[in-house]
Amino acid sequence: MQTNTPAAQTRNFMQEKKWQVVITGSYDASLHRDDAVLALIKTFRINEQTARTLLDGSPHILKKNIDLVTADKYKQALKNIGIHSRVEPMAAPRH
Repeated sequence: MQTNTPAAQTRNFMQEKKWQVVITGSYDASLHRDDAVLALIKTFRINEQTARTLLDGSPHILKKNIDLVTADKYKQALKNIGIHSRVEPMAAPRH
């Protein structure tokens, strides 16, 4: 039996909505920049230039148009390697 309570509706909305993972451009103070770059390269299999760009001090989208569970997994992976990030809802498409 499926309930249509406000909590269930909110849960469904959060699952159906698309999200993006934004790297803030910063990392833990205990990390050297080269170590942060290397951690990004190894974790996400990206090239060095992309990793350096993601850590240039400006926010950059790492992954977009994903569900909340996947976005949270990315955020946790970034946290595990000392990279600061946030999960944001995708803007609704304009018609």
